[in-house]
Parts: sequence; C-alpha cells; structure tokens
Amino acid sequence: LNNDYSFSLEGYYKWMDNLLDYKEGYNFLPSTTGWQNKLASGKGWSYGADFIVRKETGRITGYIGYGLMWANRKFDEINDGRTYPSKYDNRHKINIVANWKLSNNVELNAGWTYMTGNRVTISLENYQNLDIAGFPPGLAPTDPYFSEDYPGVNYYDKKNNVRMPAYHRLDLGINIYRPKKNGHMGIWNVSIYNVYSRMNPIAITKESLYRDYYPVPASERKWNNKFKTLSLFPIIPSLSYTYKF
Repeated sequence: LNNDYSFSLEGYYKWMDNLLDYKEGYNFLPSTTGWQNKLASGKGWSYGADFIVRKETGRITGYIGYGLMWANRKFDEINDGRTYPSKYDNRHKINIVANWKLSNNVELNAGWTYMTGNRVTISLENYQNLDIAGFPPGLAPTDPYFSEDYPGVNYYDKKNNVRMPAYHRLDLGINIYRPKKNGHMGIWNVSIYNVYSRMNPIAITKESLYRDYYPVPASERKWNNKFKTLSLFPIIPSLSYTYKF
C-alpha cells in the first residue's frame, strides 16, 4: 500500500486421504477386539482465503487478519456415508494485534481473537424405545418423554450438527526493558489473558430432566432437555521476568 503498510491475500485448497475417526457408537471400554476396529478411514478437504494488512513502521505497529474457511469430511462408515462438516469447520477467523512503543523502554501490546465456534454432535431430540413403547405405527422423533423414569433414546440427525458459540478473547500486556551496563537486558512483562473473562465453551453436554415435579404424578411428568457448556481459562494475570545475555 505504501512504505508503512503491506497487504496480502492468499487462497488455498487442501485434499486429505486416509484420515482416521472413531466409528459411530464406539466406546472406550476394554474389549476383545483391537483399538483399530473402532476406527474408520475416510477423506477430507478444506479451502478458504486469508487476508492480512500489516503496519510495520512507526510507534504503533501490528496487523489485522481475516480468514474465511470451509472444512469437510467423508467416511463410508460415518454419517451414513454422507459428507459432513469437520469439527474444525470454523467459518470466520479474525486476529487484531497492536504494539505501541511508549518510549525506548516501555511497550504496550494488545491482541483480540475471534473465531466461529467448533462443531459438535449433539442429540436434539429423543424417540420411543421399543422395549417401552412396543411397536408404534410410526417410529420417529417425538416429545422427549416416554415413561416416568426414562426419557427415550437419543436421536442424532447427522454428525457435527451443532455449532458451538463463537470463541473470542482480548489479551493485554506491557513490556518494560531494563538495559544493563554490561550490555545485557532485563525485561519485565505484565500480561492479562482474556481481559473480559469470556467463558469460551470447549464442550456441550445434554441432560434430560423432569419438567414437572410433585404434586404432579410421576406417570404424568414431562421431560425437558437441558444443555450445559464446559469452559476453561477465565481472566488470568501473569508477571514474568526475562534476562538476556
């Protein structure tokens, strides 16, 4: 663009063979068959574009990057052989990084990251169990309650059918440089990871709970599906010292 800024735009297409994934219905319990019998082999492909603008001179430097991505998988033994999105089919990704040199000895830095959430396989409905309901005329997903103590069987429409909430966080830091008389350098760093304490989910679990309680008779109580997210790493401050020689 000019002497202060640079610009790049790249596209890519990647083909993958002999990918491995667990077959549907697998479990980790010990069995007489080998672990390899729990795996399926398939293929995948990903494609997209990356755009970056950088400022490389002056007291304030940094870059803004944007990625648009697709990632798919296809296994004969998974998802009825149909193509499905990869767990890491993150459609959009944004990175913003800035460094501000306040003086020769003090530098501030900030970075913000945004990414479309990963995909997971979640049962959104339940259907009647034949052992409980007999042989109904039309076995299909219905309301998620079928007996007083059993909510039915989980129904999975397709693999990776749910996209998790977006991932984003802001990190801030300051570097203080302390030159030594012998030419060595001491650097103090104070950083804050995830400044606004975004609880980015890494997993989703499903619980089937009673929708009604006493005094409603147990045989008339209805079930309700409840989804919970598991998150890690809230706001984390840190202090470090580096000595270079």
